[in-house]
Amino acid sequence: SQTKQAAHARLALKAADDLEQFHKEVGSMLDDKFYPHYMYRAFDLQRLGLLIADIRRIGNSLSV
Repeated sequence: SQTKQAAHARLALKAADDLEQFHKEVGSMLDDKFYPHYMYRAFDLQRLGLLIADIRRIGNSLSV
């Protein structure tokens, strides 16, 4: 959002896609298993989801 360049926005959106894949992989790893509490804190999927949404919101507005 600082450079306002469409090419940078497209790179950020690609990163959001990669983060979404990571989000899914970690989510499936943590589902229905029991790990120590610090594992769940280290992989805070809610915060990661918010980051992905922010990247997409900002990137989509700039990639036009």
